[in-house]
Amino acid sequence: MHARLAPAEAVALIEACADLDVFWWEEPTTRQREQPTAGVALRTAGRVATGENCHSVGQFLTLAVAGGISIYQPEPMSLGGIGPTAAVAEIAAADGAWIAPHQSGGPVATGLVLASTAAATAIATPLFSRFVSPRRRLTLMGPLAAVTGATLVLIALRPGLAVSLVIFSAAAATCVYQLAVNTAFVVRVPDERRAQAFGIASMGVVVAQGAAFVAAGAAAEVVSPSSVIAVGGGIGAVVAVVLTLSWRRVTSQGAPAAP
Repeated sequence: MHARLAPAEAVALIEACADLDVFWWEEPTTRQREQPTAGVALRTAGRVATGENCHSVGQFLTLAVAGGISIYQPEPMSLGGIGPTAAVAEIAAADGAWIAPHQSGGPVATGLVLASTAAATAIATPLFSRFVSPRRRLTLMGPLAAVTGATLVLIALRPGLAVSLVIFSAAAATCVYQLAVNTAFVVRVPDERRAQAFGIASMGVVVAQGAAFVAAGAAAEVVSPSSVIAVGGGIGAVVAVVLTLSWRRVTSQGAPAAP
């Protein structure tokens, strides 16, 4: 059904199918408010399932207070992770309802996201290296870094799988700015210090990425993962802009540029 019917239509359909012993009726009416769905559940004997589009535990509390819902379907990715989902499970238990967590896309969606970003990187990197001159790469380095983060901000709109794949692929493709970063780093580090400098830089990147993963995971337990991705992208874009302006000041003062 998935929100295709008005409340009265949903009630009429559920009652007409009573003899079929349908196990549950998922999202029988509008998903924009909790009260209409609870109203349908209270007016019929069918089991009503809802909750995949709820983004806060408070919405499930509203459903529990209204009564009638038989099955709660929290979506951990939208709700904010395991912690809020566990809270919904407690609400369901107190309300005498079942819980059936909803997983949008499942492992297939996860695989598509990983494959799309890898493919975008594999395609964009050789093209950038072949068709963009080294000097032009330095010019594009900052803007591409900013675009990488800014693109991820669009995830805040909670797009569907297809649009999400486009967003993640675009962000992965613009990461080609790292070619210019590596070139600039090599040019500016003295030959006798280059190995040591690369070691320190690599260690710093690994530590920073690990800390970011831990922080993002912790944040996703409080707010939705889409919000974490969007905020992270926004922070990255701002940092990229600041570093770009600083880089241009340095290069304008006569620092040697890569060939």
